[in-house]
Amino acid sequence: MQPLPKEILQDDSQLVKFTANLYHFSPYHTSAEVVTVKLASKKIESYTQIRPVNANEDRVTYGPFSDIAPYKKQKLSVHFENHSPFLTTWRLERWIEVSHWGNIAVEEKMHIQHTGAKLKGSFSRYDFQKNPYGGSPSAIRSFRTLLPSSARDVYYRDEIGNISTSHLLEQQEAIEVEIRPRFPLFGGWQTRYTLGYNLPSYEYLYQSGTHYALKMRLMDHIYDNQFVDEIVLSIVLPEGCQDIKFEPPYPVDSERTDLHYTYLDTIGRPILEVTKRNLVENHIEDFTISYTFNSIMLLQEPMLLFTAFFLLFVVVIIVVRLDFSIVEDQDALNKMHLKAVREGYCSLFEKKLSLSKKILSAVEKYKTNKDRASFKSVKNQIDSERKQINNKLSQIEKENKFPTEITVKMTELNQKDNLLKQNLEQTLSLFDKSVTKPMNVQSQEDKLSKEREDLTNQIRMLLSVL
Repeated sequence: MQPLPKEILQDDSQLVKFTANLYHFSPYHTSAEVVTVKLASKKIESYTQIRPVNANEDRVTYGPFSDIAPYKKQKLSVHFENHSPFLTTWRLERWIEVSHWGNIAVEEKMHIQHTGAKLKGSFSRYDFQKNPYGGSPSAIRSFRTLLPSSARDVYYRDEIGNISTSHLLEQQEAIEVEIRPRFPLFGGWQTRYTLGYNLPSYEYLYQSGTHYALKMRLMDHIYDNQFVDEIVLSIVLPEGCQDIKFEPPYPVDSERTDLHYTYLDTIGRPILEVTKRNLVENHIEDFTISYTFNSIMLLQEPMLLFTAFFLLFVVVIIVVRLDFSIVEDQDALNKMHLKAVREGYCSLFEKKLSLSKKILSAVEKYKTNKDRASFKSVKNQIDSERKQINNKLSQIEKENKFPTEITVKMTELNQKDNLLKQNLEQTLSLFDKSVTKPMNVQSQEDKLSKEREDLTNQIRMLLSVL
């Protein structure tokens, strides 16, 4: 069936000429035959005049004929009006990506052309919009595509971007998508677009241990009475699949395997590419691809992410702690030196506080064993150590130049330390009096203990902020 004339104006009707053999082409003798040609409209321009013939509205009936010889030929042609969509899909690239995390991504790239009578002259958008329903009868404004009923996240776009003029209708057995191109399709015009969606894997992926089988359509319904000149089916399986076997519903023209690399892949994902030409609506059948897959491979990508972030953090930690400057930063060195000196200064003060605890422990021990010589020995040793620590502290204060706020705190520390020393001396004096002349000194000891505890806390607080 060919358009005749081959070129028409924008508002002209499209006429086509259907040519066939009038008789059934058979190697056998045919005793009787009636031929009925069902047309797309009632407007008939001409038809082959072979009697008996009857033209009634949208039908042309020939016959009955009798005693027809084998392989008999007689040209039959009907010239009539036909505004059916003359769409041809020159190339369909169908991409199926399988994920064992529960999703199957499908994307189809179409190259479709209106192969009816070509548009003669220029296109007038004004004339087209002026009569959107009755004008330009040969133009294709939209067509209907059917997707699986479980399809979700449907998108429809072309090279420019998303096309928002489409409509989606959810039905019980399928999802209907109205594909409306950016411009009406006249004869000879073509469009390229991408249609994609996601499917739940549990409806199409079957498992038995480490064996898996994917069963899906080799081609979906694109439009009514579709014709696809060439389809390229690409099936991307998870990384690590082995023993891949493809079972097509009918013979295909070519079949090859390769590797596809995407995010976080190491050895690549197996991809099976299948090519088939000359498909019609009856070719919408299921293929089966089986393979083996170890589920432990599902942990590969999370482990790669964990390792990458761990190494990144390690590098950041190392870089932050290293000094890559060529010239030494004297200010930084001075700050580091003062910090070390302050830490040593605080450490010496902590030793002085521990000596205070040590002398009090010696007093408690002396109360028990009454060994005065041992007590005197311990006290002299503590006094000697305290004197050495004081000398070191004085040397630190003289040899280093501290900021004003640090110097003020050191002065306050020394004052508190002197008060603590006086408190200890009063405590020892009170203890000597109670030994030589028994008396009740409990209240005085409690008062000195409370004062000593307060001074110790104040000294520790100053050391923490030094």
